[in-house]
Order: sequence, then C-alpha cells, then structure tokens
Amino acid sequence: MMRACAPRSAAFAPSRARGDGTHRARRHRRAVARASDDDDALSKVFRDVYVPDQNKEMFFGVFQRDVDRARVPDEATRAELRREASKQLTNIGAAERARRMDVGKGASALSALVVVGQLATGATRLERLAVMIPLFFALGFVGSAKTGL
Repeated sequence: MMRACAPRSAAFAPSRARGDGTHRARRHRRAVARASDDDDALSKVFRDVYVPDQNKEMFFGVFQRDVDRARVPDEATRAELRREASKQLTNIGAAERARRMDVGKGASALSALVVVGQLATGATRLERLAVMIPLFFALGFVGSAKTGL
C-alpha cells in the first residue's frame, strides 16, 4: 500500500524547488567559511613566515633571500615562464629545482656513508634507524626537484 506524500511547497525549500543550484552554492559557501584559512594554524604560520610580495625568493627549499633585480626577466619572459609553469604544474623555477637536486644528492651520499659506517661498526637495529633522517631528506629534495613542487 502506497502512502501519499504532501508535496513540498516552494516556500519551504525555495532553492531546491527552483532547481537553480542556489542551495548547493549556499552549502558550498558555508563549508568554505567553516574551513577558511583563518581557522588553520599552519596556514597562519606560513603566511607570517612567507609573506608574499616582499621581493624574496625561496632558496634551498626552506630559506629565503632577496631577489636580485638585475636577474628579473622582462614582463613578456615572465608571462611565458608562468604559462610554462601552469602547463607543467610546477611552482618553483629551474635554478631552485637544481639546488634541491644538489641537496638531495648530498643527502643520498650522506645516507650511503651512514649505512657503510653502521655496517662497519656493527650497529644495532635501533641504531640503524638513524639512516632514515638523511634518507628522508634525500627522497624529499630529489622528489621536489623532479616534480617542481
């Protein structure tokens, strides 16, 4: 036996009744407001440490240095670099990628030296965990250099 349901009136749910998507947009705005950057402590720290438009560039992944105005290309070249970066989905330049690769290779070499040293000295299993620190740096910096992120 089927029950009859009373139809919803447009006054009860106007945005759903119209079907114009305003209900979904309103829900999205509320979700964005709840997850805003103002509530995110990590986001606040990054905004304080890495202030945009301060004529600084990233150096070795985490450090900043002043931009040398003599090395800044003209506007047309910068526009082309931005277009290329958006196609490749990268956000760091070739020079910074090369620096990160150098750090990654150095950390890889350090990891290898730590492993050789541990094998030569008969390190315990717990002591062998120390190789993870330079190894994680190596993987992180090499990965960042390869992906451009």
